[in-house]
Amino acid sequence: MDEMKTSDLQELMEHVAGSSVSIYLPTHRASVETRQDPIRLKNLIRDCEKNLESGSLRGPEIKQILDPIRALVDDYDFWQHQSDGLAIFRSRDLFRTYRVALKVPQLAVVADRFYSKPLLALITVDCRYFILALSHNEVRLYRATRDTVTEIEPAGMPHSLIESLGQNTVERGLQSHSKSRRSGSGTGSAPRAVVHGHGGGNEEKKDAILAFFRQVDASIRELLSQERAPLILAAVDHLCPLYRQANTYSELLNQWISGNPDGLSDHELHRRAEPIAELHFREDQQRAICRFLDLRHTQRTSDKLREILPAAHQGRIEVLFVALGVQLWGSFNLTTNEMAVLDQAAPDSQDLLNLAAVSSFLHGGKVYVLPPDLVPGNGQLAALFRY
Repeated sequence: MDEMKTSDLQELMEHVAGSSVSIYLPTHRASVETRQDPIRLKNLIRDCEKNLESGSLRGPEIKQILDPIRALVDDYDFWQHQSDGLAIFRSRDLFRTYRVALKVPQLAVVADRFYSKPLLALITVDCRYFILALSHNEVRLYRATRDTVTEIEPAGMPHSLIESLGQNTVERGLQSHSKSRRSGSGTGSAPRAVVHGHGGGNEEKKDAILAFFRQVDASIRELLSQERAPLILAAVDHLCPLYRQANTYSELLNQWISGNPDGLSDHELHRRAEPIAELHFREDQQRAICRFLDLRHTQRTSDKLREILPAAHQGRIEVLFVALGVQLWGSFNLTTNEMAVLDQAAPDSQDLLNLAAVSSFLHGGKVYVLPPDLVPGNGQLAALFRY
C-alpha cells in the first residue's frame, strides 16, 4: 500500500478497462475503530459484487476481480498502517491500494473507468500544503490539508545538525549539552546532544548551519519535485533567512511559524500553520479570479466545456475553476475531441468536470475547487488559457 503520487493519478485516469472497481473508505490511524474498517470494506465488496453481477460478467470472472480485495479484510497488519482514507482500484489487469490523507466518502463504483472524483482535493492548489519544522536539533516534515496532518520522512533527510555534519564539526562552532527527547516523540528517553545557536555569531557557525540546511533542502527536493503546494517553515526567526538562502523549493511562503518548534506536537504545528495557509490560499485564489475577469472577453478565457476539455488535454490551461459538489456525466474522446453529455451516470460515462480538472493538473495547470456561486462564468467551470 502506497501514498498516491501524481504519476499514480495519471495512470488511473488513463486506464480504461471494463468492470473497473473503485472503492473509497474513511479509515482510522490507531483506535478501537480500526476494527470496524474491515467490516465496512466487506460491505462495499458486497455492493461491487451485486453491480458486477448485473453486468455481463460470470461468477469466475467476478471472483477473479474481487478476491484480491477480499484478502485485505482479514489482513491485520494492513489495517494497522492506515491514514485518514483508503482508496482501492481493481480491474482485470490492475490492483492498487493507497493511503490518502483525506476524509473520503464511503463508496463503491463499478464502471469502465476508475472513479477519481474523491481524490480531487489531492490536486487542488487551495487545499494541500507542507510544514517544515526546523531547528538545530530536529527536522520534521508534514503533508497537511485543512483537516489532516501527516508526518513524512524523505529518504536521507538528516534529523539534526550533529547527525548531518558530525559532532566534531558542530562543536567547533556551536555549544551543546545533553537533553531528553521531546515527550511523545517516540519510545525511550536516552539523552541526545542539543545544539544552542543564538542570533548573530561567527561565520563558522553560520556556515555550519547553512550546510545543514542545504542537506535538508536536498533531501526533500526529490519528494517535492512534482509539487506546487506551499511550504510553511516553523523555526526561530534568525534561522529563517538562512534556510531561505539554502532553499530551492519555489513555493516556500514568506510568512512562517515563529519560535522553536521542538516542543510542539503535530496537532499544534497544524493549528499554527492553518491561518498562514488559508491566507495564502485566499489571496492566491482572488488573484486568479481577477485575472480571469480582466481577460474574460478575450480568447484567453472560456466557461464552455466543449472548449475547455480539449484545451485541458492539450496542456493549454493555466488556471481552472471547478464547482464543488457538481457532477456532469458524459464521454470525451481524447483522439477526436468529441464530447457527449448525459442526463445521468452510465456504465461507460465519467464526470467530465473531474476529467477537466485532472487533465489540467497533469499538464501543470492550477486547479481551484470553489462553491458554484464563486466560479466565474456559468458556475460549473471556467478556464484561463496559457495561449
